[in-house]
Amino acid sequence: MAQSDYSGSANSNDEIDLLDLFRKVFATWKTLVISLLMVSVAFGVIKAAQLVFTVTESVYSKPIRLTFPNANKLVFPSGAKFAYSDIVAPAVVQVAYERNKLSDYGLSVSELQAGLSAAPYAPTYPLVIARYQKLMADKKLTVENLNDIQKQMEKEIEQITSGEAVITLRLEKKELPKDVAEKVLNDIPAIWAERAMKEKGVLTINAQLASVNSLNSELFLGARGVELGDLINDKLALLKKNIKSLSEYEGAQSVVDPKTGMRLMDLSFAVGDFGNFVAGDLVSPLRQLGLSKDVKSSTYFYEDRVSRLKIMLASQKAELDVVTDAYNSYLQYERKTGEAGKDGQNGNSVAPQLSADMLDKLVNLSGDAVREKYKQELNEKRFSLTRDVAETESKLADSVLVLNALQKSVAAGGKLSVSDEQYLNKVKEQLPAVISKIQDFFGVSERIYKQLSIESVGIRDQLYIPVTNTILVKKVFLDVKETIFVWIALLFLTTVIVVPSCMIRNSMRSRALVIGAGV
Repeated sequence: MAQSDYSGSANSNDEIDLLDLFRKVFATWKTLVISLLMVSVAFGVIKAAQLVFTVTESVYSKPIRLTFPNANKLVFPSGAKFAYSDIVAPAVVQVAYERNKLSDYGLSVSELQAGLSAAPYAPTYPLVIARYQKLMADKKLTVENLNDIQKQMEKEIEQITSGEAVITLRLEKKELPKDVAEKVLNDIPAIWAERAMKEKGVLTINAQLASVNSLNSELFLGARGVELGDLINDKLALLKKNIKSLSEYEGAQSVVDPKTGMRLMDLSFAVGDFGNFVAGDLVSPLRQLGLSKDVKSSTYFYEDRVSRLKIMLASQKAELDVVTDAYNSYLQYERKTGEAGKDGQNGNSVAPQLSADMLDKLVNLSGDAVREKYKQELNEKRFSLTRDVAETESKLADSVLVLNALQKSVAAGGKLSVSDEQYLNKVKEQLPAVISKIQDFFGVSERIYKQLSIESVGIRDQLYIPVTNTILVKKVFLDVKETIFVWIALLFLTTVIVVPSCMIRNSMRSRALVIGAGV
């Protein structure tokens, strides 16, 4: 019986009395409140001192609107690449630093360079990013869904960031007078624009055009006869390339030649009609009958031309076969990979959905985009080579027809009849007018090009205009979120330290009183 009592007493001592523990914790409340108040007051004093004597960060911003076309595509009218970082390039910053004498304000060039940034200006940009991140966080989305959402997001971002930029200057624990900061942020885009226009000529359209100088009148006038058709067709083909190059620029179709009043569409029709009905009518008998003042020399010329075109065609076909094989192999690999993914999904051997982690989703999406881009590049190369092959085959067939006509003329003795001589003389008489007309066409394309260079920029001789007359100033004295977080952390640490310490102290006092009473 005694043993049973002893066991029950031992079990009772081993158990924790939660009510007693709560009483002991609650007994520390006075000391805890005083400690928390002291820590809060000390923390407040320190932060107040920082607030009075220091500025954590000063932010100055200047939004501008880029006025040249295709600014959102990061391309100047000249075709040169544009980057927002160019606006705050070191050479630009150095000039702005010296012009505003910022050394008088205790600011170094490196500090100014480090604090400057330029980026697309869109106040709604963070909201768009947050919205799409929320959409892409859905675990049920597949790669195809993510790809569609990514493309939609990029399109919307391109729209909201089209043509505007913001130049920002961030200074830590330093500040500039507002008028000085405003002048610096006004000077930086002005210096950048001046350098870009004068040194790089970014407002000049850099179209690769053939000029009237490509037409050699003496070569035309000295042609033996049948070669004249190729000379005229080659120059008309150059004119068509000029028209195509100019048509790629925004607003080109509305530009008018100040001399003739022709637009690009008018020029295109005029060149086509001239080639079909004027030049074609003039040179067709030469080509069909193989008329030439020196038939043998012309025959040798076209035999060599046919041989060279055959060599070129064989080379183009070989390259096309290589690209086609690569494209087909990639499609086959992609198809097998897709089927393997589906089989794995049905058999549960591979996870049917992407990871819930957003980073993993974006990595998978990025890899899919790269593969799609590679496939698209192969396909575009394949189509380009196919066009080249078709063009070379057309030239080869045309040259063979002329060569056959010349060979028939050689077989007939190679002598020109009276009517043939008369026709060659007629061609020679009309040739100056043909040359003059082709020169006029080149002149129209060059004048349209010059006019387009002027009208392509929204505001002449400017790359930008300011969005606001003044700068936006923001001084960050205190990071509220960080301050609250640190304060709560200090209160927690104080509680962790004070409560156990008080409980130990109170326990030791109670034990001392019990011992004293026992004595």
